[in-house]
Amino acid sequence: MKFSLPSFSMRHPVTVLMVLVSIVGVGIIACYRMPVKFLPEMDFPFIRCFIPYPGATPEQVENEVAIPAEGEFRTIPGLKRISTFSNSNGCSVNLRFESNVNMSTASAEVRDRMERLKLRL
Repeated sequence: MKFSLPSFSMRHPVTVLMVLVSIVGVGIIACYRMPVKFLPEMDFPFIRCFIPYPGATPEQVENEVAIPAEGEFRTIPGLKRISTFSNSNGCSVNLRFESNVNMSTASAEVRDRMERLKLRL
């Protein structure tokens, strides 16, 4: 006689339900009691900057803010992708870095580039 999980489940639904509830219960208890030091550090390789420019058209914001900002941020080491979004309130710059980049160093570089950009704008 061969063991079949579907046929066992159909013959003993309460047993299968109790095993499932037990597994979920142990998982919930483990989730709340697991020390934080065992969880991995999560450092997302993503920085978003917003440069305000109220009262301008999106075309003006793109030409006067977004293009110079892209040129300034392009020199940051470990940068993977730059994307900008211009509207009448200002420019949003999204910077995506390689996964092995130290984000504290990258954010310091972004702050430095923002200070340089302030002098130019």
